[in-house]
Amino acid sequence: MYSDEGGYTNAALWLSDHNPVSGISIVQFGSSFDEIRFSQRLDHQSILSLYTDVCSLFNRIYSLEVIEGLERTLKFQIPEVAFREALANALVHRSWQSSADIQVSFFPDRVTILSPGGLPEPLTANDYLNRMISMPRNMNLAIVFQRLGLIERFGTGIGRILKSYQNSIEQPYFEITDTSISVTLPFDQSISELSSNASLLLSLIQNGTYKKKKLIEQSGLNTYQVTKELRFLESKQLITKTGSTRNANFLPASAFRQNTDK
Repeated sequence: MYSDEGGYTNAALWLSDHNPVSGISIVQFGSSFDEIRFSQRLDHQSILSLYTDVCSLFNRIYSLEVIEGLERTLKFQIPEVAFREALANALVHRSWQSSADIQVSFFPDRVTILSPGGLPEPLTANDYLNRMISMPRNMNLAIVFQRLGLIERFGTGIGRILKSYQNSIEQPYFEITDTSISVTLPFDQSISELSSNASLLLSLIQNGTYKKKKLIEQSGLNTYQVTKELRFLESKQLITKTGSTRNANFLPASAFRQNTDK
């Protein structure tokens, strides 16, 4: 963090309690983008306190006390480990040369974290999403977060996020552009809540099978069964139908929502 030749490093500045760099903008939306329930901007403070403050707010919004037998159990509607990992990644990997804030958007059914700055060269989207290469934008920050236990190991963040959703109906959504990286974390809905037929069709749709005819062929179910389960999945807002009835496509609801939110 310090050298006799250059003095304090940028990492020391970002970790200090008073600094001039951009922070985090937080918005909690209601049922639409026009309904804002809460907004706050955190800046000019250590990125460690930024991390702690935003995690505390997440806990207040998305944690529930559930009574199981004689005990009260704290549960999260969105996996806590996924949120903490996504936020830590945004802080460690963001472009600090950008004057833009990290944006954390709380929705009734999901959270989106957008970090300014695209991927550092020569890292590609495939490298990032498949955890093939670890390339922290600032190694000193990454080391501090690792030693404090805020990130596990370099290059494992995406894997930990996906693992926390391994039994969930909806999956995280990642979007990478030249100027930003965002991750959307949906509510954790257990696959066990669906019938075996509905789970099968949802799995096929999430893997790119969208036409009803193809769903019938690949699932082994008859037309009545497929039609019934597709209507059920639509009613639960897990899939979305586009196009005409005869030539309809069935998409994962999260993918359709991301396209229409832009």
